[in-house]
Amino acid sequence: MGAANFVSGFWEILKEVWGWCEVLTVLDPWEEGVQVRMGKFKRCVKGGWWLHRPFNIDEFHVMNVRPTAMELPDMALTTGNDKDIVVKGVLMWSIFDIKKATLDVEDVRETLEQIAIGIVQDVIETQDWAYIRTPECRRDIKKSIQQQARKWGVTVSTFKFQSIVQADAYKIFGEL
Repeated sequence: MGAANFVSGFWEILKEVWGWCEVLTVLDPWEEGVQVRMGKFKRCVKGGWWLHRPFNIDEFHVMNVRPTAMELPDMALTTGNDKDIVVKGVLMWSIFDIKKATLDVEDVRETLEQIAIGIVQDVIETQDWAYIRTPECRRDIKKSIQQQARKWGVTVSTFKFQSIVQADAYKIFGEL
């Protein structure tokens, strides 16, 4: 057992050392990234082969820039005219500025999701049920999300409700 652990550990160390010596990074056609040299932005890169300095002097932060669908979770909300509803939304988004998406926000996907949830909640809770079911409501939500997302190099092409139903909401309190 000890010899097997030694050999396994040796190969892990060898892979780590070999990684430090890498001088080539390959990006797929649907990827873009930023090259950072010793903690400072150097350049944006697109799909292809990129030579760089070894020993982690250069780092590449790479993201998929293809359009992607994001499902928002089910949300039980109350409209501005006191109707209890449950909504689930989906939006289509993509990265148009890799530098902003990488350097100006910690996690672009998570941030976009949380902002979208907040905007949907704000709109639903201030509007009446009749308006919420209209295409104008969806356009307004998309426009608000898009406005925030552009700051991080993201474009939102579509927002739709996957489901929107009027439902009674009950909160149950009790002992476990």
